[in-house]
Amino acid sequence: MRYEKNHSEIIKIMENPVKFYDEKKYEKWVDARAFLIDLKEENNDTIFRGHRESTWDLISSFERKVQPQKLSGHIEDLVVRSFKKGIKAYLPDQNINISKFEALTLMQHYGAPTRLVDFTRSPYIAAYFAYEQPSESEYVTIWAVEDGWIINQNMTIYASTADLLKIASVNLSDFKSNDDVDKLIKSNIKGIVPIVPPNMDIRMLAQQSLFLMPTTLNDSFVSLFKEYFKNHEKPTRKYKSPVTRIDVAAKERLNVLIDLELMNLNSRTLYPGLEGFAKSIAWEIDLYEKNGNFSDRLQK
Repeated sequence: MRYEKNHSEIIKIMENPVKFYDEKKYEKWVDARAFLIDLKEENNDTIFRGHRESTWDLISSFERKVQPQKLSGHIEDLVVRSFKKGIKAYLPDQNINISKFEALTLMQHYGAPTRLVDFTRSPYIAAYFAYEQPSESEYVTIWAVEDGWIINQNMTIYASTADLLKIASVNLSDFKSNDDVDKLIKSNIKGIVPIVPPNMDIRMLAQQSLFLMPTTLNDSFVSLFKEYFKNHEKPTRKYKSPVTRIDVAAKERLNVLIDLELMNLNSRTLYPGLEGFAKSIAWEIDLYEKNGNFSDRLQK
């Protein structure tokens, strides 16, 4: 019986591993905003990602569809080939002789599942995406990650991997071309790389976009992250972990969006074009409801 008890305790520990990130929880946006500003000022390398539901994992849309396995890379190749074949019908003026990474960025742009995980350099833009639509959870989540720390970890981990150093230029996010990224994907080396696309469109520029890209699909995004923490000693600094999860009350949605509107962060600016303007109509309805001025508006 004693053995069974100890065995169950071991299983319990394995099922509840130590988190690789710090956690913060706020009931008020004003408090969360102060923390986010402080976090960014402490380390300008910090990048952010907003989740509407606090139950969502930090994974790519591809991983949600396809569990990590040996065939994942082949499935991705099949999907990319299918996308390349069909793209000419929808974008006849588009140059379809594109690299795999360019195809992935286009797929990500139009909502197809890919290995790319969207981040932004702005905590406010991440907050907008967390609150853009009403949440079914009690909290929304904003992830904060120091991409400079990831780059340093990669340079340490892969210091003896000559092929990777040939693929990358000065650091592992400064790629000279999309073909360089394709070579990295093909290498199937285990890791995560921050990538600013060499060719950014107007939406990416507006959203201050970059990606965290797993360099293999055989392992989960989180498991690749955890590898970086195996020999990581928390430095003696204000924020101990280079990854922080910030939960903010979902009920603060309108307060957040009104605050961001004052900064001119809204669907019209973050989705340049007709799509953004159309999305703004829903926001107008929310705002009129909050202010109770539908009747005043109708009388004009």
